[in-house]
Amino acid sequence: MAIKQVVAMNALQEIAAEVIKASVCAVDGGWLALVNTEAGKRLAVVVDKDTPLSNMLKETEVKDAQGTKVILAGLNANNAAVARRFVKWAAPSACGTRGTSVGFSDWLGCADAFVVDLFAKRQIKPVLVDYTPEDSIALQRNFLEAVDTATWGVLEAGYKEGYGANAAGLKSEEEIVKALLYGYSMIGFDCSDKINLSIEKLSDEEVEKRFYQFN
Repeated sequence: MAIKQVVAMNALQEIAAEVIKASVCAVDGGWLALVNTEAGKRLAVVVDKDTPLSNMLKETEVKDAQGTKVILAGLNANNAAVARRFVKWAAPSACGTRGTSVGFSDWLGCADAFVVDLFAKRQIKPVLVDYTPEDSIALQRNFLEAVDTATWGVLEAGYKEGYGANAAGLKSEEEIVKALLYGYSMIGFDCSDKINLSIEKLSDEEVEKRFYQFN
């Protein structure tokens, strides 16, 4: 029998100083939320038995609240990926062709939980992550950390209307594969290194000859 929301909320309130109510959502086999504890902010999952979600979490602490199992987990990269997998609206999604999308780059990783309210109930989709390799080097913050920050911010705000994540200026296959694995919904290629600039010095006849050599 599925755990009722009121039971889950009572359990969360018993073990946490504060339950971030906007984040509370149903997941397979239980409920998930962000909570504030004496040790800081944690991901909390309420279940009555082990589930695929609860088994995937890392850095966990298990508590019993009125006979209900509450798992507290750290806000790490593994658990952010788990949240994106089981809470679909916490993961980036393609902007599509309907409506308008607006870029908002949270380079410092402290605004996503607040900015999404600006887009709620409007026909505008925010691109919360717009990251390049140059940004990563300058800020000492990798592509995964950027999308994880957006994940926690969206979850904290309970923003279910979708957001984009753009990995721009990618030059290598490794960068592209990583961005796709991290869940980025937009990919920007930088092909400048592949351009043969020597063609600028060719005559019109040489350019034409080169052109007809193509299949």
